[in-house]
Amino acid sequence: MLLKFRFRVDFALPVEALGRGREMKKNSIPAMPEVSARSCVRAVVTVLIAGALSACGGGGGSGAPTPKPALSVDQKIYEDAALQGGIGSVGYDMPYGGGVLATGTSYVYSVVNTLPNSPLSSGPQTVTPTLATLDSELAVPVLQKTWYVAGGQIVSRSATANVQVTYSGTSVQVAQYADDNQSVVDAFNEDSFREVSLTGLASSAPTELLAVLPLDQWVAAGNFSAGTAWQPGAFYVARKETLVNDRTVLEACYPSPDMSPASPVAKVQPCGSTGTLATLFPLTIYPGGNSHPRETFAATDGSVTTVQGLQVWTANQPEPRGVYPTTSYRVFVQQGGSVYTGVVQHQGAAVATRMTDGSVVGETFALNSAAIGTVGQGVITSPSTVGLTTGILRNLTTPDLIGIGGTGVNGSLSPQDLRTHYDVPPALDGTGQTIALVDAPGPSNFNYFDDLKAYSQAFGLPVCANLVGSCFRHIDLSNGTFVGTGNGGATEATLDIEMVHAIAPGASIVLVTAASSNLADMLAAVNYAASMPQVSAVSASWSYNYPANASTIMNEETQLAQFVAQGKVFFASSGDAGQFPGYGPSYPAMSAYFTSVGGTQIHSISANTGSLADTSWIFSGGGPSPWAAMPSWQSAFVGAAQTSVNMGERAVPDVVAVADPLHSPVALYFEQHWTLEGGTSVGSPVWAGIAALLGQQLADSGTTLAARVAATPGGFNRLLYRSNLFAGSDPALQPLAAGTSFSQGLTCATCSVGPGYNDVAGLGSPDVASLLSAF
Repeated sequence: MLLKFRFRVDFALPVEALGRGREMKKNSIPAMPEVSARSCVRAVVTVLIAGALSACGGGGGSGAPTPKPALSVDQKIYEDAALQGGIGSVGYDMPYGGGVLATGTSYVYSVVNTLPNSPLSSGPQTVTPTLATLDSELAVPVLQKTWYVAGGQIVSRSATANVQVTYSGTSVQVAQYADDNQSVVDAFNEDSFREVSLTGLASSAPTELLAVLPLDQWVAAGNFSAGTAWQPGAFYVARKETLVNDRTVLEACYPSPDMSPASPVAKVQPCGSTGTLATLFPLTIYPGGNSHPRETFAATDGSVTTVQGLQVWTANQPEPRGVYPTTSYRVFVQQGGSVYTGVVQHQGAAVATRMTDGSVVGETFALNSAAIGTVGQGVITSPSTVGLTTGILRNLTTPDLIGIGGTGVNGSLSPQDLRTHYDVPPALDGTGQTIALVDAPGPSNFNYFDDLKAYSQAFGLPVCANLVGSCFRHIDLSNGTFVGTGNGGATEATLDIEMVHAIAPGASIVLVTAASSNLADMLAAVNYAASMPQVSAVSASWSYNYPANASTIMNEETQLAQFVAQGKVFFASSGDAGQFPGYGPSYPAMSAYFTSVGGTQIHSISANTGSLADTSWIFSGGGPSPWAAMPSWQSAFVGAAQTSVNMGERAVPDVVAVADPLHSPVALYFEQHWTLEGGTSVGSPVWAGIAALLGQQLADSGTTLAARVAATPGGFNRLLYRSNLFAGSDPALQPLAAGTSFSQGLTCATCSVGPGYNDVAGLGSPDVASLLSAF
């Protein structure tokens, strides 16, 4: 089976979504009560400690009545929607990238909050949200609950649990109840309201709304009527929210890659049912259903305090904002004999919203009833034709959530950022070179070209025509027989395509998807790609366990030796699980015929030197391979000490490139939205793109990359293990400044960055201009 595909940072919903009862489904706008309940600040703070809500309306008194103040601008906008049919949002789980909506598996629904009376005249108001389908042919979904710590207990909140609305000064305050309708789990202040009228065609709404509700994309996919006009009186509301209390939202904890996600209605999965905070650390968290580790924590990374009578460990540093746009801190909570994990967002934090197109803004959005009705009116459940699926790019200004100067969405790394960081000469773009990417099969109708086109348009890269002989071609060895759920290898393939195009936008790309995801078929696809005369380099961003596939691998090694002798170059990701002594790297990274690419964290898009040098990504794979001897070209270069510490075995990785999905992610356009990506799956195609640049320069000087490789015993790897690549003040392969590899507390002699070759950084990170000179 596949041990690793990509490392996505969209494996967890933002807490601002979880904390408001949104459905946790990919490619959907999770349902949420856009207007919730809240009493005055003093009552709310009391509530969250005591676990019960007390009203704070005015009491009686003698004397002349005191005139009530008029509605503020914010309160007036709120009541325009909340008293007139309700205020809420549209949720959906539908194939808006093209296809036919199917009853029972597709949803278009709304969660609406209707205010009974004005809090100004009637005091705090209790609101019961309603959930309804917007199309009679589509079912109402079962929305996932959100779990909180409130009053010293772990409680759940459904999308239809009560809320309370109170006015305080000029703002609107909201408190959200748990499902018991007694415990308050969340409280926030709303102000800076904007009411935006909607007229004309629904698919021509303001850009910010289409980033929440992509009606224009639904039209293009044939799932929404192009002639649908907004109903009279339709508008949406944007406002800012600030937490008036600490809120602790729990998440399912997966301390093992073998654990499966809990049922959407089951109690939140603990990290352990017999552990305590004292015995918990070190702990690595895995996202549910994904073998890639997400974070690792030591006891000293935080401190233990008593919160609501419970022992709670809280991290010293906030979580990366690319994962949680609202500032959040990791917590571990001990209740009885179980330890749970989640995040706390502190009082005063400004709530940020991740839009469905991947961007983040500092406001939240809601529709009034006429706008919600318009959406239901325009939905086409059985389109007779499917329209274009090319992504419609937004021109939203997104905040830099990463802080390294990236110019991609939300501060992620754009193609220009990557080329700047790796010192790529502007004149080189890979023209005349062909790179092959090998991936597992995806759905037969998956449109890789569509994502590449949108990515290229966004960053001003050449747009490849969807034709044979163009700069992108897809060869499907499965012949459209993909069997499985989700997108199979489509996400990984899209990442590979866009990363090669980012580094070498002038190169041609051939995507070869295997007949199946078993290793024999994947290696057959590698051989198919390498056999193509025009292909100079092959990238494989996946890995398999060696012992279970020993005979298949040994046969492949013989074939690879022949390809390298012909001048072919191969790259493989080193893996995303750190180092485990005695286990070793996986295949094909462990092969001496593949250049193994590990992972780094980038601290600035500026060139990778001096104080701005990269550090290691803790989950970068590497170490000695127990099943392959160290090649002579590697042992001769790394010396006796490194040969010894690697026990005379093939050492991985050879080189590194960016991988950290939390602190230096790359921008990826996938299925009509932006995501922030990472993992060593990024590094392999980045290096394949660099190989295209090398090939272009060599061709300009009258030779070829294949000729250089074929003439060198050991192939491309041997060309990297040469002293001239490390000469001068700006070496071709830059050492990492610091870092270690994850080993889950085990003693690991090869898990630290050091001078010269090491099993964390390999030979180092590329400086392409210097690398070209060295070649």
